[in-house]
Amino acid sequence: MDQKLSDENYKTIEAFALSKMSDLKSVSHNDYHVIRVRDNAFKIAKLLGVEERIDKNLLATICMLHDFTYSVRKPNIYTYIFEGRIERRMIRSLLKRFDIPDETKEIIIDAVFRHAHSFPFKKLNKKHGLYTKILQDADTLDFFDVSRVNYFLTNQNKSFFKSLRKAMANALLRYGKNNLGLFLNYPVLAKTFFENPSMKQKDRFHYYEYGINNSETLLFLPGYADSGLMYQKLGRSLSKDYRVLALDFPMIHDPEKIYDLTSLTNFVDDFVKELRLTNFTIVGFSSCGLVAISYTYNRSDKVKELILLNSVPRFILSKVNRKIYQFVKPFILLRPILFIYSRINTNKTFRKIMKLPHTSTFTRERMRTYYYSATGTAVNLIGESIFARFKKIKVPKKIIFFKDDTIIPWERYQRFVEKLDCEVVVFSEGLHADKRIYWEKLKTLWLKTPKIEFQDVSIEKSK
Repeated sequence: MDQKLSDENYKTIEAFALSKMSDLKSVSHNDYHVIRVRDNAFKIAKLLGVEERIDKNLLATICMLHDFTYSVRKPNIYTYIFEGRIERRMIRSLLKRFDIPDETKEIIIDAVFRHAHSFPFKKLNKKHGLYTKILQDADTLDFFDVSRVNYFLTNQNKSFFKSLRKAMANALLRYGKNNLGLFLNYPVLAKTFFENPSMKQKDRFHYYEYGINNSETLLFLPGYADSGLMYQKLGRSLSKDYRVLALDFPMIHDPEKIYDLTSLTNFVDDFVKELRLTNFTIVGFSSCGLVAISYTYNRSDKVKELILLNSVPRFILSKVNRKIYQFVKPFILLRPILFIYSRINTNKTFRKIMKLPHTSTFTRERMRTYYYSATGTAVNLIGESIFARFKKIKVPKKIIFFKDDTIIPWERYQRFVEKLDCEVVVFSEGLHADKRIYWEKLKTLWLKTPKIEFQDVSIEKSK
């Protein structure tokens, strides 16, 4: 391994690349795509037994920059055909900013220049360098990533031509999966990549990562129908100082199973063991804040700090109401009831009439697609009360509220929360993670001098 890239150069390039790619809507080219490609590349190097022959920072940098074309050019036929040439010109100019040896720069430029068109055109790089071949195979394998395929198939309009395009895409994907070895520089990966035990474990865990080389770790848990994608801008902002992990819960990937607090706690525990995390901060949002509490109570030796966002250890405050809720819960969990509720709750007209908070298109789509698993899991969580466990937790605890939150309203829970033995921070606006300012205010919890993008931010109340 002759070529190396410093940690400082990699962190700077990673933060820059993710900031440029994060605004892209298409999962085919955005920041999550380059992160998946990077993870694929690391896995390929391990499976091929070439980890000692590569520099991880250099390989990661190549992956971060390989689709940089799409940060400035729209995806069209011209960009697709001449992607490599455009990429080479842009990356050559970009790398002039960094103190990197010319030979290392050429490795990066060559790899990104040659990465495209393996599928379905079989334009491979078998006679080129190791980094070039690994990047192309990592990118090809991501073409069949579950989230990428699902995004494409669920975001087609219902016109005849869109339906025809969807059918053709399905046929192409089936052909690609059945003949994957034809499109790889290392055909053995067609079997070993997906059949390797660690890959099966990774398939179980869908997560997003920023600042991979930082030592201080923050683990973020989303809401019941949200994805780790909700933390993308916050993760990018914190990536220079923290390793940020945002985990998807299984109910938004498995539509046929309803989870409870115990099974979700075990899921987080398995994830922590898989990544060998220690001394980390766990952050739980909304109803899944209960999962963060439950995990911390069970494994306080692993947790440095517990933070709840728009969440409390007990959502139904009245004991009588909790008993009533437990009595009617089996009826609510019936599949037809969950289906009807999901359709009503995601109807724009209904939400407008009832003055319910805004939800993103992706969240509404998951609430409809995973109405049984996601909504059913939420029904289970809402009825839980883990107040006693929360009080017994000895690690530092913090609860973050927003006064204008209409889902977990501060006025309803203020007296309850102020009696808890923990720090309480209350911001004036941000809703239920529905305003841009929400994420700007959260930055102040971790960054001493955060860059404020929208307005001045201050902590209005701290106990």
